[in-house]
Amino acid sequence: MANLPGVIISATEYRQLEITYGLSSIEGVEFPSPGSSISSPPPGKIGVYLKTLDAGIRFLLTDFQEEVLQKDGCSLQMLTLNAVNKVVAFEMICRANQYLPDYFVFKFFFRFCVTGDKCTFSVRQRGHALVPNGRTPKNWQDKWLWVNQELVGSGRYRANAFADTIPKLFPHNQGVADYLKSVQEIQHPDALGISFCPCYR
Repeated sequence: MANLPGVIISATEYRQLEITYGLSSIEGVEFPSPGSSISSPPPGKIGVYLKTLDAGIRFLLTDFQEEVLQKDGCSLQMLTLNAVNKVVAFEMICRANQYLPDYFVFKFFFRFCVTGDKCTFSVRQRGHALVPNGRTPKNWQDKWLWVNQELVGSGRYRANAFADTIPKLFPHNQGVADYLKSVQEIQHPDALGISFCPCYR
């Protein structure tokens, strides 16, 4: 994890963030002081990049989002914006089509990848993209917020590469996967610049 100081968020910007994303003091959200580094959080806190909120993350994380982080062995701050966008958009597509988001169906489409200190999800070879990559803004890691760790989970860093094969699905999950394969890719002017509505739990 890069040990770089972030760009400090002004009080005005923080108030706007509270309005836009529904942040509140009850959730234990703070903005970093000068000289802070996201790799050195205060006790009980974890850093969440502001652009992660743009990509659709809300607090608390949904059960599906927590499951993805836990089973793939990473924390929220390790995910690239495209990875966050895939997790959030997949959940929204499932719910829009009256399906509960399922971890194994998600992994049917996307493979977990680790590059350096960042994690992402790539489309499986000859697979259906479903959620295409968006344009990643420059300097997207410059600004973050401290939040209570229980809001996003601690995760764990799996530094070594490991086999991530296509999961064998049960018949009911295979039916969901087959249906989603027929869904056209989501098309956004900028898939990473959308403010999604708060996700279901």
